[in-house]
This record gives sequence, C-alpha cells and structure tokens, in this order.
Amino acid sequence: MAIGTVLSAYGYALKRGYLFSAVYLSVQILAFALIVPFVAGLIKLAVSLSDQSALTDQDIAGFLLSPVGLIAGILVIATLLVAEVLGFALIASAQRAGGGLRQVLRASYERVVGRLMRLLVFAVLFVLRVLLIAAPFVAIAGYLYLTRLTDYDINYYLSTRPAEFLRTGALIAAVLAMGAVLLVVRLSSWVLSVHLVLFTDTPASHAFAESAARTEGMKLDIVRKIAIWLVVRALAAAVIGGVTGFVANLAPIDGGLRLALTIVLVAVMIWAMANLVLNAVSLAALARVIDRILPS
Repeated sequence: MAIGTVLSAYGYALKRGYLFSAVYLSVQILAFALIVPFVAGLIKLAVSLSDQSALTDQDIAGFLLSPVGLIAGILVIATLLVAEVLGFALIASAQRAGGGLRQVLRASYERVVGRLMRLLVFAVLFVLRVLLIAAPFVAIAGYLYLTRLTDYDINYYLSTRPAEFLRTGALIAAVLAMGAVLLVVRLSSWVLSVHLVLFTDTPASHAFAESAARTEGMKLDIVRKIAIWLVVRALAAAVIGGVTGFVANLAPIDGGLRLALTIVLVAVMIWAMANLVLNAVSLAALARVIDRILPS
C-alpha cells in the first residue's frame, strides 16, 4: 500500500534523522552564503531604481513586475531551485550511505561532487522545465493583479477586503492551483531523474525522458505516494507550529520584557531546529520512496 510505503520511509528517515539533519544543515549553510548576498543585491537594486530610501509593498510589486525585476525574480527562484536539487542529491546520497556521521557526510559529498557538473546541467534543465510550465499560469495571475488590483495600495485591499479583491484573489488562486496540479503531474514523471543522474550513467539531458519511460503505468501510484508524503509533512509542520505557538504564548504579558523576549527566542529556536529536522527527514523519506521504484 502507498501509505505503508511512505510511513515506512519516514520511519527509516527518523531513525537516522541526526545524520540527515547534519547533511541538510551543511548544504543550507552553503546555500545561505551564496544566496543571501545575491538577494541583498537585488533589494539594493530595487531601492536604487525607485528613487526612495525605503520600498512600499506597491513599490516591491511594481519592481517584480518590471522587466528588470522579473528577470531578477526568475534568477532568485532559479538559484533556489538549483540549491534544492543539489540538497536533495546530497540527502539521497546520504540515504544510501552507511556508517556514522563522518562516513555519511564524506560519502554523500564525494558522490555529489564527483557528479557535480552533471547535476548542475540537470538542475538548469529542471529549472527551465519548471519555469516553462509555471510561466503561463504566473503570467495570467500577474495580468489579473495588474488589471484589477492596482488602483489602491495592497494594504488597503488586505485591510478592507472589497468584493473585487476577493473575486480576483479567488481567480488567481484557481489559476495557480491549476498550474500546481499540472506541475505535480509532470514531476511524477520526473521523480526518478535525480537518482538516474546521481546513481547511474544516464546523461542529464536524457534523465527526464528516461524517468518518464521507467515510470510509465505507475503515474497514479507515484502521485498517490507523493500526496501522502506531502500530507505527512504538512501534519508534522502543523504540529511544530502548534508547539511553537504554545511556547510563545507562555511569555507573560506583565512578567518583564527580558523574560518575554527569552521565551519568544526559545520558541523561535525550537521552530527553526524542528523545521530543519523535518526538512531533512522528509527529503530522506522521499529519497527512500524513490529507491523503492529505482532499486540500488
């Protein structure tokens, strides 16, 4: 059963959760060091183009919908997707590695670095495919926003919620939902592609077609497993959010600013650490599920 396969994969990932969390943390630190200066540069560019010392929500939206802003936004999304591909490749490699923390870290990085160029080519091709699928739906959503929701500042729409805002918001949500469904269907065909590049001699340019061929007749089962995987992950995230909120609410209103800030800081640390572990474990579980489709 699909649910049994997914839950078994999560159980395995939890047993080695500290290993996967260490691998995931290492790649997040590397990605953070590369992405943050890039995003900071884009914000600086947006401020310089606006001729203001600070940006309003409307200014940010206008910048993102401008040609320069659109290209910048695509570059940021592409960079994040490439980082996610490489992060998943590391977790997938760690999931197959044996031994302790040092052995797992060494084996996963050796595998990924050894196929880094192939993985980067794959990541670029993956990003282009995702953007091509998403582009029409994002364009329609942007058109709806520009033609219906630019008469007032976005804060006005959020605070008053006029009927036009609700109707347009529903239309945009429906359009984006259709795009998400199409993307999930396509991703179900590509589910083996990273593993094929990482663990076989399949060229990056052939990985998508090879994955689609190997999963022919299995799409419904794969979509079901991915859906269950997402539901489990969402439920875990909801529990983490609930616990974090509970801890934050323990901060006494009249107990002093220092005590309140300490409790809130503890809640934020719990949330950050728990989400890091959740991300690592969920990716390892997904890699485990894929391993059942593409054996070692």
